Amino acid sequence: MILEQLMEQYNNDREGQGLPPHEPLQVFDLIGGTSTGGIIAIMLGRLRMRIADCREAYESLAAEAFKPLNYAFRPVHRLRDKFNAAPEFDVHALEGAIRKVLAKYGAEGHPDGGLLKDTVLQACKVFVVCTNQRNTETELLRSYKNPKKAQSWYDECRILEACRATSAATTYFPAVQIQGDTYIDGGLLSNNPVQHVHAEAMDLWPAHEQFIISIGTGESPHTAFKGNLKVLAEDLARIATETHRTAETFRAHDGHRMSTAGLYYRFNVPGLGRIGLEEWAESPQVRALTRNYVNSSDAYEPRGRCVRRMMETSEGNTVLVSSILRSQLKSTEDFS
Repeated sequence: MILEQLMEQYNNDREGQGLPPHEPLQVFDLIGGTSTGGIIAIMLGRLRMRIADCREAYESLAAEAFKPLNYAFRPVHRLRDKFNAAPEFDVHALEGAIRKVLAKYGAEGHPDGGLLKDTVLQACKVFVVCTNQRNTETELLRSYKNPKKAQSWYDECRILEACRATSAATTYFPAVQIQGDTYIDGGLLSNNPVQHVHAEAMDLWPAHEQFIISIGTGESPHTAFKGNLKVLAEDLARIATETHRTAETFRAHDGHRMSTAGLYYRFNVPGLGRIGLEEWAESPQVRALTRNYVNSSDAYEPRGRCVRRMMETSEGNTVLVSSILRSQLKSTEDFS
């Protein structure tokens, strides 16, 4: 919704100049995302969806995807899976929800959406972040070729596979295999992809100055956990705080000059960290929190400066960072 607010103000300014409205794919050269942010990046950039259609599709996808596995007649299995931190949501529901979006906006005749690879010249470039279980290293699945990096399944990866890989969050959905490699979501190691976006843009457009917009996930609720899953809970807590830490590290180094020059903006809605990844029914609260934030003194002035910079920016140096929209942490009772 933050991006929606930015685009609305941007297009209002364009209308005032007698210019037609733009969608994100016409404004940004590169969109990168992790987890559900990765799915949104694919929707906006690779599937070329209008931002209003993207929001509607995401809310529908979330409502359909997060269906818990049925343990009604298997209570022992439920206890075992909780102890082992096994995925507790039905991956078939997630894949079905993604396929519905791909059937409407993906390549015709391809139920998996076709290849993530995009051969359209000057198309908005997209990557999603995931983790390779073989070596626990972060990998980027790209719609484009980065001439300075090894390509992860550029000619083979399907859009459905990329969506599954970046959203296979620990305890939520099982890992996915792509050409024999096993992937889980990128939030395990890189919940905030801002440094990846910066590095990719440096490789792709070394002669251009970057303009980065980073959209955060909300603040971590610092929930306490107990029981046999304490170690996993501690890992998830580290994941949640990594998002903010990465933003601060980037701002202190590469982002400092960019921020001073009005070329780096980060928007992070307070309170979203308390809303679980699966709590799609809380979308009215998400909207309310986001509206309050974008109209607050913390965001109002930066939003205006950001939009003015968007209006001034020339082709080839605008980069959007899309991160996950909900925290991966769950409430204490879910882990007890």
